Amino acid sequence: MNRIIPYQNGLCRPLDPYTPHDVVHTRLFPQQGFSISLRPLCLESDGALLRSWVRQECMSLLGRQKIPYTEILQTLIHTSHSDFAQLFTCIDDTGQLLCEMQVFRASQDDELGINGVARAGDYVLHPMPGRIMQDRYRACILTCAEYCLMHTEVKRILVLADEENSRDNMAFNKAGFSLLTRISTPYKVCNLYKYP
Repeated sequence: MNRIIPYQNGLCRPLDPYTPHDVVHTRLFPQQGFSISLRPLCLESDGALLRSWVRQECMSLLGRQKIPYTEILQTLIHTSHSDFAQLFTCIDDTGQLLCEMQVFRASQDDELGINGVARAGDYVLHPMPGRIMQDRYRACILTCAEYCLMHTEVKRILVLADEENSRDNMAFNKAGFSLLTRISTPYKVCNLYKYP
């Protein structure tokens, strides 16, 4: 296992997505009776979770073009090797894989970079939740946001949610994100939230 320490070379740095890494952050949720840990993506151990997310996303595309899993995998490999993004896996205290989280510098995010709403120090969080209970999903979002904000270059976390996706909008609201604006994309209208 490779140990990564917060602040060591910044939040976004190239990592091999096939190399297992240690947990970088754990947050306790005493009222709910569980904790969530965060570690960099490892494609060998996280493949089943990614395929579950892809299946769920494909079912929700409603006639839009489906992206093959191999293409998504290549994108994740490219993103892992980049210096503008980081991919994390959220795990509960029983070791169950819950959710993947993609973090990008907002200025280099496909949707936010072209809309001109990102400012210096903004990072955008893209959850890839799969099938997860709402309280665990909210906890994954908070754990990842908390870890990102430990890095001095990160001033604010942004998230986009399809305005028709009640699960995501509820999770971001309950996690303490506040609505910043609405953004139109080629396929949908999204709510843009910020934290803190």
